[in-house]
Amino acid sequence: MKSKHKFNLKIFISVYVFICAFIILSLVWQVLKEVIQVFVPVVALIIAWMGLSTWKRKLEGTDEHKIRQDLLRAVYNYRNAIQSVRNPAFNFKEPPERQNVRDEYERRWNYAEKVKVELDTVLVDAEIIWGDKIKEKYNELITLSRELLGNIHLHLLGSKFDYSVLFDKFPSDSKDTTGENNIFTEKLNGIVKSIKEEMKINK
Repeated sequence: MKSKHKFNLKIFISVYVFICAFIILSLVWQVLKEVIQVFVPVVALIIAWMGLSTWKRKLEGTDEHKIRQDLLRAVYNYRNAIQSVRNPAFNFKEPPERQNVRDEYERRWNYAEKVKVELDTVLVDAEIIWGDKIKEKYNELITLSRELLGNIHLHLLGSKFDYSVLFDKFPSDSKDTTGENNIFTEKLNGIVKSIKEEMKINK
């Protein structure tokens, strides 16, 4: 009888321990579920934020690269248009009259102004990235082009003008004064170079 009682007591203790363990595990699981329900959205939010930050940095880098390329292309195009205005060669079949020369300069200058519109458009985005410094370089470029325009007017009026500004080479001389030998061209290329340096372009 005593042996049977001990057996029943062991069964009772085992059942009791099992029930207690089950209750504790249930409570722990319930707490874990609540923690997970709170923690998972937080982790997801952190991962999403990190992904968004990475995407934003990549997008900003892509945008900056595109604006840099667009601005440099526009600067090169404007430089080339200005140099085209300075070309002393006129393709006239007959000796040019003053009006013919005036019309040719007007055609060339109008094209340069058309190219300048593209430069002005890109400059707005470039200022956001590189600030006032890039606008200062742009103003130097425009000031130089206005110097050329002033000499065109003097030339068309028959007044004294600066050959080294108006022409990329002297019509009366076979010596080519482009590149480093021409002061205006030196200034023009110097401004273009400074714009590239402002955008951290080394080549």
